[in-house]
Amino acid sequence: MFEKAALMWLYAEHPVHAGTGSGVGAIDLPIQRERVTNWPIVQPSGLKGALRELFDKKNRKRNDPDFKAKICEVFGPETQAPDLHSGAVSFTEARLLLFPVRSLKGTFAYLTCPLAVERLQRDLETIKACGGPDLTERNSCRLPQNLTHPGEAEVLVNSNAQKQDSCLVITPSGQNQGPQVVLEEFTFTAQADSQVGELAKWLVAAAPSLPWLDKANLAKRVAVVADNVFKDFVEMSTEVITRNQIDNKTGTVAERALWTEEHLPRESVLYAPIFAAPSFLAADPKLNGADAVINFLTTNGAGYLWIGGNTTVGRGLVRVAFAS
Repeated sequence: MFEKAALMWLYAEHPVHAGTGSGVGAIDLPIQRERVTNWPIVQPSGLKGALRELFDKKNRKRNDPDFKAKICEVFGPETQAPDLHSGAVSFTEARLLLFPVRSLKGTFAYLTCPLAVERLQRDLETIKACGGPDLTERNSCRLPQNLTHPGEAEVLVNSNAQKQDSCLVITPSGQNQGPQVVLEEFTFTAQADSQVGELAKWLVAAAPSLPWLDKANLAKRVAVVADNVFKDFVEMSTEVITRNQIDNKTGTVAERALWTEEHLPRESVLYAPIFAAPSFLAADPKLNGADAVINFLTTNGAGYLWIGGNTTVGRGLVRVAFAS
């Protein structure tokens, strides 16, 4: 069915609230999470809807019947006639790869873990098997295989000539204390590992248009922690905002109008495999073949995109890039 595939990158420029509705825990409006890992995700329906809105907005500026017809072939027909044919593109959920965490030195770290990188590797293999390119190597930079698994009290940082080369590392003055990294209120032993630098180089090569902070020295900000530690950070270190509603008559908080919202913090990096089939339009399709479908999507879909809720209060702006 699907003959082509590509990888979509999402870089959070603003906090993102891709919500699940009312929660039963301490947070009233939590974000979407994967059932098995409890890592944050953005459901494919939200991605598809946001991209469809972006394309429709471009079409209103162009006022081009052919462009509108191509949109319907890619995303499916208008809601007035949903049973005419299926859309030609399949979206998957956006999966978390890098999570920003406060650091005592260097301000913040791009945090990941071996499991996140292993799952990315598997997704890249799926993309290749479904007609997409081999993305494991870009511009002579290769995604590390079998990333070192740090202990739960350790963090892997970039190494240069077998020495730590990271903006996150501190060296305590006390005796018998080696280099450390302090993330939030937790102290980890820093371990130099060249694979961290390889991962950072691959990220820049695979998604050069993303707004990486200090792109030339990205390796100094990337850090790898144990899978369990990563899980703890993505559960406990998201951005939680308390909001209220003001009663216009009294100028005070309305009764029962105080609530909390969870957000994926800015600087988070996610990715989503996408798959394309030939147009399902039986008569006179504007896009001939899966190649044309994926090219139309990736050419017109890159740039800025608003996803999730609360966009009118500055939430949900992400930078989108494609590797195809």
